[in-house]
Amino acid sequence: MVIRRLILMTFLMLAFVCGFGSPPNCAFAKVAGSASERRVALVIGNSRYASAGPLVDPERDSRAVAAAFSELGFSNVLLEADLPRDRFLSRIRTFEELADHADWAVIYYAGHGIEVNGDDFMLPVDTRLLTDADVEKEAISLSQLTAATANATKVRLVIVDASRDNPFLMARKAGDHRNAGGLAPPKQAGDVAVMLSAKAGQLAREGGQFANSPFVTSLVKSLREPGLDLDSSFNRTRNEVIVATGGLQQPALYGTLPKLAIIAAATKQGVPLPDDAAWDSLGIAADQMSLAHFTQQFPRSPWSAAAHVRLAELQRALVVSDAMRVDDESAADTIDNSPVTISCGTPGVELTFCEREVAMWSRSTGNKVKVIPAPGPMDDRLSLYRKSFEQQSTDLDIVQIDVTWSGTLADYLVNLYAYSNGVEKEILPNALDAAVVNDRLVAMPWFVDSGLLFYRRDLLAKYGLNPPQTWEELTESAAKIQRGERARGVRKFQGFLFNGLAAEGLTCFALEMINAYGGEVKNDGNGGLSIDTAATEHALETMTGWIGKIAPKRVVGLSEEAARQEFQNGNVAFMRNWPYVLYLAEEKSSKLRGKVGVISLPRGGNLGNRTGVLGGWQLAVSKYSPHRKKAVSLVMFLAGIEVQKERAIQGGYAPAFGALYSDPAVLKSNAIFPDMYTAATNAIIRPSRFLGPKYDEFTSTMREEVDMALRGNKSPKAAAEAISARLKAIRVPLQR
Repeated sequence: MVIRRLILMTFLMLAFVCGFGSPPNCAFAKVAGSASERRVALVIGNSRYASAGPLVDPERDSRAVAAAFSELGFSNVLLEADLPRDRFLSRIRTFEELADHADWAVIYYAGHGIEVNGDDFMLPVDTRLLTDADVEKEAISLSQLTAATANATKVRLVIVDASRDNPFLMARKAGDHRNAGGLAPPKQAGDVAVMLSAKAGQLAREGGQFANSPFVTSLVKSLREPGLDLDSSFNRTRNEVIVATGGLQQPALYGTLPKLAIIAAATKQGVPLPDDAAWDSLGIAADQMSLAHFTQQFPRSPWSAAAHVRLAELQRALVVSDAMRVDDESAADTIDNSPVTISCGTPGVELTFCEREVAMWSRSTGNKVKVIPAPGPMDDRLSLYRKSFEQQSTDLDIVQIDVTWSGTLADYLVNLYAYSNGVEKEILPNALDAAVVNDRLVAMPWFVDSGLLFYRRDLLAKYGLNPPQTWEELTESAAKIQRGERARGVRKFQGFLFNGLAAEGLTCFALEMINAYGGEVKNDGNGGLSIDTAATEHALETMTGWIGKIAPKRVVGLSEEAARQEFQNGNVAFMRNWPYVLYLAEEKSSKLRGKVGVISLPRGGNLGNRTGVLGGWQLAVSKYSPHRKKAVSLVMFLAGIEVQKERAIQGGYAPAFGALYSDPAVLKSNAIFPDMYTAATNAIIRPSRFLGPKYDEFTSTMREEVDMALRGNKSPKAAAEAISARLKAIRVPLQR
């Protein structure tokens, strides 16, 4: 299929950075550099840690950085991966000799890093760090990296891409001073400049399954920009990352960079490209003419067959797009050549998928499209859309909206019933309901989510247990496994984790628990809400009963992703989370590959319900769009069954089309889909359509009161009564 092959091509292109015949942990590249300068670089990506969960980004990011250095005239680029401490030290010594009297000496490190007592340390893959006293024996200090570049004559730079959560925080002992995450401001190291991917105390955002991190994406792009000097390149990188992450990540430079041109003359003099570099230069959205030219220039290249496949797929996409074109004379577009704009996905796997799918539509229709990465925090994204619509801005044609935003934004969105040709009838009923407001189809469902229970199949088998059917069974099973594993010496083993952070995810889990015990949020018919107080109290009693027993007290600070990382580290038996977890758990680098099972969330007692809260994303067209016909055409293509099928197979996204849950290729790709279908068809829909802009009051009530109960600041009974009273006070005009 179109997208699956395009993604495969991307992986193959990445593999070519080191070459198919090279060992996976090391590559030594030499290219023709500038005749007047000697530039050297050491690039390290540590991903597979023995005592922590695997990291997705470092290997991919380090290869991208090494490729960029090679293109920019570096005479020696030493690329390393997954270094234990002894080899880490050996490579530093080797590089220090290379860097002696070189013009440029640059080190890039991606992996885990920690700050202890104000000093920053890089972590080899064999690190254990039981106490702070182990740091100097097991880790590599930042000062060791800066010292290795100190004898270069012009540029001395260390780039540290290690501002992540501290994976060894749980192991610290009394008196230890390591932070929960992020790095400290580097100490002065003479004339060596240090660049952090996120300023001191911040965490860097990840790129995900198929994309480089926001930092490396911007860094590589800026380094390759003709006419930029080093200092300007960093400034551009910093500004782009701030925008891409909605201000959550701000790269920082400590020290100064010389205003020297980056691009070496020898790399710009028309040296013929080998076939792999020529293929890489085409990019993922190469047009038919470029692909045809490649096959003629390199007929015997291994990439030639791939080029022919992509040519065929482009032709097929043209046919598909033609079939999905919208012919609506009542919504004439402005006659201009300006691009359709779409805000979709945060930097990472979501954005990568969106860009590739948009590129296919663009190539097949000849229409230009501008993809605008959305801010990462959901509140920031919603605020951006609201502001744009309130100003009647024409800057955004298409927006990706959460299922809870349809009621809030409905008045600003095009009714897609006029353009859908009935395709919405094939959508899962719950997913469609979330997109319909006052009998208007304000968005097309793109993919769906629902809460699920993940469990360790190997541990259940070890202790003679079956997947729990009720929350009471889960509590007993989690306690049994936790006792057994701790008795084996795994002192920090946890029976159960969930997203206890006071955010929208906690609202979802609380509603799931309340519904499990027979309760639900209802429209009282008079513009207000009601909830079953007894079921709410029962749910909160169960949840608070886990704290300090099968779930750690710190669970109240865990997001879905933080819980997922701990689960994937291997020391958790059960976890409530979203469908994307299984896709990551089954990666080749995952220590839990083949060991994770998934089922619908348990019932509350034998007579309770098995359910989950509906989540997911939709695509909508702004009523202020000057390109309505083209925007609708793009939405119908992106949300169509063909694209949703590819997303399901390649990205683990649960489709909104019911028919895809019986598609053999989809079911084969991910074991989660049968349970996901059950969960999605029985999912609870949050009251966002009914409440509209007042949904914020609803979710604030839920998360605040549940948080107080989990922290022990209110009894389950008091919190349940407070939820009931506060929901009754939220009033909506009856005409809605």
